Formats: sequence, C-alpha cells, structure tokens
Amino acid sequence: MYLAPENGYRDVFIFGQAGAEPRYNKGLDKQFFLRTADGRHARLRMDVNTDSSPSYSSYFGLKWWLNPKPGSRNLECDRAKSGPVPTSRP
Repeated sequence: MYLAPENGYRDVFIFGQAGAEPRYNKGLDKQFFLRTADGRHARLRMDVNTDSSPSYSSYFGLKWWLNPKPGSRNLECDRAKSGPVPTSRP
C-alpha cells in the first residue's frame, strides 16, 4: 500500500451505469495509483455516493498521498510533515 507500482498505469478511468440496471450501485469507492509527467507518484482514493435521500446526502470525496520527490515510489506518510486529518465525512 505504501509503494506505488512500477508499471501498469492507464491514461483514463471510465465508469458508468444506468439507473435502471437491476444491480445499480449508489456508491463507488475506488483507489488508484498515479504517476505524474515529471515522475512523481501518488495514491488517490475516490469515494462517491449518489443517494439522494433526505437522511443521507450525495457526496464526492477525494483523498490523496503524493510523494514530491520525482522517481520515488514511496507513499508512506511522514506524520511529522502532515497536517490534521479530518475525522468524519461531510
């Protein structure tokens, strides 16, 4: 989890589903590894909920971990350099 893969990266992620599908899923929780054009590596977590009920609103959330050093695949967080972490969803 703390080491980005050396290869296997794709340029695009496409996801879609029709609301009338029998197995329609109101949520999506995906994790990706990214490599920037200048060789930096990152991990991205995308969390989406399309439920529109009054008790639980829709949301789109992103969390990411980026190593600013080009070429390093290490994505372990240095707690001494990180800011506060939110404890709940919006």
